[in-house]
Amino acid sequence: MRSREVKDPDIVVITIDEEDLQEFGQWPFSDKLLAQLLNKVKAQEPRVIGLNLFRNLPVETGKSELEEIYRTTPNLIGAKRTVGIEIAPPKILEESGQVGFSDVIADPDGTIRRALVSINIQGTDLAENSLSTQLALTFLEKDGILPEEVQKSRWWSLFDKRKYFRLGKSVFAQLSRNDGGYVRVDHGGFQLLLNYRIDPYNFDMISMRNFMEGNIPPRLVRDVNQPILKDRLVLIGVVSDSSGARLYTPFSKNKSEDNKGSTMPGVFVHAHATSQLVRAAKDGRPLLRVWPQEAEWFWLFGWAIAGAGIRWYLLNIETLNRRVLTQNACLGGVLAAGAIALVGFGYSSFLIGFWVPMVSAYAAFFLAAMVMGSYHNHELQKLATLDGLTQIANRRYFEEYLYKIWWKCEREKRPISLIMCDIDHFKLYNDHYGHQLGDRCLQQVVASIQQTLRTSDLMARYGGEEFVIILPKTDKGGACHVANRICQTVAELQLKHDKSPTSPHITVSCGVSSVEAHSQLSPVELIASADKALYVAKAEGRNRTSFRPYQNLPPLV
Repeated sequence: MRSREVKDPDIVVITIDEEDLQEFGQWPFSDKLLAQLLNKVKAQEPRVIGLNLFRNLPVETGKSELEEIYRTTPNLIGAKRTVGIEIAPPKILEESGQVGFSDVIADPDGTIRRALVSINIQGTDLAENSLSTQLALTFLEKDGILPEEVQKSRWWSLFDKRKYFRLGKSVFAQLSRNDGGYVRVDHGGFQLLLNYRIDPYNFDMISMRNFMEGNIPPRLVRDVNQPILKDRLVLIGVVSDSSGARLYTPFSKNKSEDNKGSTMPGVFVHAHATSQLVRAAKDGRPLLRVWPQEAEWFWLFGWAIAGAGIRWYLLNIETLNRRVLTQNACLGGVLAAGAIALVGFGYSSFLIGFWVPMVSAYAAFFLAAMVMGSYHNHELQKLATLDGLTQIANRRYFEEYLYKIWWKCEREKRPISLIMCDIDHFKLYNDHYGHQLGDRCLQQVVASIQQTLRTSDLMARYGGEEFVIILPKTDKGGACHVANRICQTVAELQLKHDKSPTSPHITVSCGVSSVEAHSQLSPVELIASADKALYVAKAEGRNRTSFRPYQNLPPLV
């Protein structure tokens, strides 16, 4: 989905297809036939010839003729395989350094998205070039373009361990294990992201039989006064389904089907890699680059903030909060707009040579928006169930929870207890010290009481200075023990109360009631029993605990 590119003017691919195999009647071709092909190519005066064929053993007749071609053609580059089953190159070419490895590196899904520029020779500091690299460097050498290692500053080297080299108009950066969309990828050797040309076969091509017979397509002619291959890079390789390696690339439409449309001959993968180096060096054609890891994290974090911020803004528009459908429609529009903006930016970046993470960025945007919605609902739920001053359950939530825990104790045939607490003479405290200190006193009393409770217990604000505590699975003895401990803990706070007739410090009175939950009984009556017990504690002098057993309420008259 990019603008059309003209064919690479410097590369010609001589293909060996199925019809060529039938025409010449054998595979592999004899040394004599291959020598004839290379002689005809050599006569055209190309700048460099790439032979993407494995010829480590002689085939039939013509061995001497082929070896003579190897010796007298300094611009001929042969191929070898180094990974898996090794296949040696022709010995003459290897001794003269006219060899490159043709191995490619595939992603976990089998797709070729990276190019191997070079690999390190084990046990040495030397590197070995790939076939594509060797062809490109040999071709560019005549233009005076040689690779130069880019020296990084000592400070920058602490953060960036990658290697760089300059070739003509472009600087090539070594792929790291977490660049772009990769995570802990095998990044051995010097790898580049392959910036394929717009068309999988965006090169001048001619079949071997047509070339041997002199049937030259007019499109290959650049100058009628010169041979068609004059000063060009010629790459020879097999494209036949039965004889040549075919690879999955980003052009592959259906990897489940083994057909021509789903794979690309290996010779064209090498042509794309070679073209990438040549065109970047000569014309500055964009390379596929990635952001530093820190920039990618900043990018994802920015999209997460955007998603959360926009959702928060929508949730705080009062007119939208009253209309759920309108709010959901706005949210859907925002998510769609975010996707469009992200894809647009990612596509534009790709056109100028940057690989920008889009799926992970949109996931951060979407998830942050959803999480912010959940957080907002959680905050609304807190407002509906918590007391704003003391941050404990309010009366509404207490009543809902009491019925829920009552039914649970009923199923398990366990007791349930209730404690009603009241701060003694709190109105006198408020009148004397003021409401601000009164609010602070409430908060301190609540905090001290909560320290005496279990995580399964629930404390709620029942009235102004009155609190209620639910003690599930607790009998009379346990509930009275907790109530006495509450009175003691509050008294130990030593909160001054000069106007209290009971004590010079803040104290509380507690009413306790307990019952074994049963379907014939009611939680309402348990509350009433605890409330009456609290009344008795106050009547007996306050700062104490009183117990009253569960009693049925008198019927309404």
